[in-house]
Amino acid sequence: MKKLANNLLIFGSLQTVAMAIYHFMIPIQFNWSNYLLETSPTINWALYSIHNYFCFNLLIVSSFLLFFLVKRKESTQTIKTLSQIIVLFWIFSFIYQIIDPMPLPERLSFLTILLPGMALINAIVFIIPLKLSFKGKTLSVIDN
Repeated sequence: MKKLANNLLIFGSLQTVAMAIYHFMIPIQFNWSNYLLETSPTINWALYSIHNYFCFNLLIVSSFLLFFLVKRKESTQTIKTLSQIIVLFWIFSFIYQIIDPMPLPERLSFLTILLPGMALINAIVFIIPLKLSFKGKTLSVIDN
């Protein structure tokens, strides 16, 4: 179980790092600049800045968690806290996408299931080791 918890947290951290890095590319991939109005430069700037702030924060939190999981395994409180922050992000992402799904063209309609499904799976990847750690189970990464 110790190895499973460690592997789940590392896998979840890597998934979150990858998602953060990919999201930096989304404005380029979807040509956001083609849809912005020249008459609203402040709103245009805000769109890009908020998006990049989100990506940066997610990248930093997940990278720090990965660092502590690999290099500072004894920092259990930090690992728990960072894991809880990330699981809250994934739960929020799942709920948000259920309440307000991304508008997609018909050919990409499968993403309305895949994207919230991935958020839910990522949340579960973090919930399992966290739940075990709060029940007093001995996990190499979570408990000393």
